[in-house]
Amino acid sequence: MTTEPVVLSDVEPEAEPEPRTDLPLGHVRVKMAEVEPATRNPRRGSVADVVDSLRKFGQHREIVVQQSTGQVIVGNHLYLAARTLGWEEIDAYVVDDDPQTALARGVADNATGDKATWDEQELADVLAEIGPVPGFDQDDIDKLLARVAPEPDEAKADPTYPIVSRLNEHHDYVVVVCHTETDWTWLQTKFQLRHEQSYKAVGVSLSHVVTVERLQEILGQG
Repeated sequence: MTTEPVVLSDVEPEAEPEPRTDLPLGHVRVKMAEVEPATRNPRRGSVADVVDSLRKFGQHREIVVQQSTGQVIVGNHLYLAARTLGWEEIDAYVVDDDPQTALARGVADNATGDKATWDEQELADVLAEIGPVPGFDQDDIDKLLARVAPEPDEAKADPTYPIVSRLNEHHDYVVVVCHTETDWTWLQTKFQLRHEQSYKAVGVSLSHVVTVERLQEILGQG
């Protein structure tokens, strides 16, 4: 039995996808069923974290959709998270990108985001104040605080400031109890705690005497 060779010119080329003319260009709200994830998306991320973010904050940026295919160019994890939550509609920005431009837009969006970095000390200060958020759980915060904490030798090298009472001055004290490392870091930062020694004792500890006016300023109640 013999078979005829297949001549490439005899094979019909794949038909181009029909334009999705039902998707208007620009900023629109689309039905989830009208769009789909990109078939080519080299980006990998945590959909679960995006789900948590949507639950807490809702949608605060649009997905970008290619009009000709209905595929998501930017925001694939956002789309998948919304689908996980059972959303029926989502805010989108529909563009008339050809296939190459769509791929370039998606890669560029992720690549430019990757150029950003964290100022770890400032991030630690912020997270110590606000606590866990989607993307940073308590374990992440504790590890960050441990990284930015001064080394023991650095702490020992801090200067000691004597607490000296003025004539006829009387000190009353308010004790603040920290239950977590996050609270302690926030307290050190906000009150600028330093190594001080009481004029009545030889012991040295982290403290800082502040006036009521300064306390009100720190707490934003001035």
